[in-house]
Amino acid sequence: MGNQKTTADTKETATTAGKNRQERMRIYRHGKEQVERLNRVIDRVLAGETETTACLEENVDKHWIRRFVRGDISIGRGQTEEKDGIRVELDDWICWQDKFLIRLTGTEYYAPVDFDEAYEECVNAVCTEQEKEVLRMRYQEGMTMQAIGDKLGKSRARIDAVEHKAMRKLRHPQYRLHLIYGKEYQEQSKKVKTAQAEYDRARMTRMKQLCEGRRDAIQRLREKEEQIKEEIKALETMDSSCLPDSLDEIPISEAEFSVRAVNALSRHQIQGASGHIEFKEPIKTIGQLAKISYEELCGITNLGMRTVKDIENVLFREYGIKLKRG
Repeated sequence: MGNQKTTADTKETATTAGKNRQERMRIYRHGKEQVERLNRVIDRVLAGETETTACLEENVDKHWIRRFVRGDISIGRGQTEEKDGIRVELDDWICWQDKFLIRLTGTEYYAPVDFDEAYEECVNAVCTEQEKEVLRMRYQEGMTMQAIGDKLGKSRARIDAVEHKAMRKLRHPQYRLHLIYGKEYQEQSKKVKTAQAEYDRARMTRMKQLCEGRRDAIQRLREKEEQIKEEIKALETMDSSCLPDSLDEIPISEAEFSVRAVNALSRHQIQGASGHIEFKEPIKTIGQLAKISYEELCGITNLGMRTVKDIENVLFREYGIKLKRG
């Protein structure tokens, strides 16, 4: 029993050791492949390619290669050099395009693949010939400010002012973003502008439609208002001869008059100035009521002003009749 247990433990230990060896070999091969790719990127950059192009060709992350270079290539920290060693500074390793973007933005950027084309477009758009010449010698040729001043016959301070002015122009978002992102930014910017223009056109069309609809609605209301005014005016000038005969067939009891109003109109008693009560022809139909004047209606006994107002409202609301005045 003890021998069986010892054999099982031995097999398990051997299996674990085998797995560990396989994992170490996998890590070794992966690391070896990464180092080879990094070395190929460095060889390409030192041979003249841009850092962006070299990283794309070797499928290496640009941020990763920059961190690798900082850690594995001497950058002037005072390390002891071998007798036949070559010292490579970080500024010597990165391309002039990256140096230009770092100077332009104050932040580490990687030049896009089509940076040279974007650079020519932006510089030709805003910089003078002197500014373009100073930028070319400063970044593409790597000359110092003093060397540029000596070549152009100007002071170092003047060359520094020319470069500063050119950089200030290129820091405008229109050119700075184009330089950072290249053609992709320009294409996306055009798409955004096109989409914005289409949105503005659609919005203006919709606003125009709404305004036209509101104008039409206001015009219809004005026409309706004029029509109502004309109808009211016609009713105000209407005399008893214009009233339809059918009104003589409608009894006042069918209108929404109060019982007091119906009784007073049916008796049609008028009190004279001397206090004498005069009996008139009883008002039994709407046609008869429409033929009397407002003053005569007010003179009928047992009709207060409130009842008179109610009678006027009912006549106008139900039959469109307005009593004559004066």
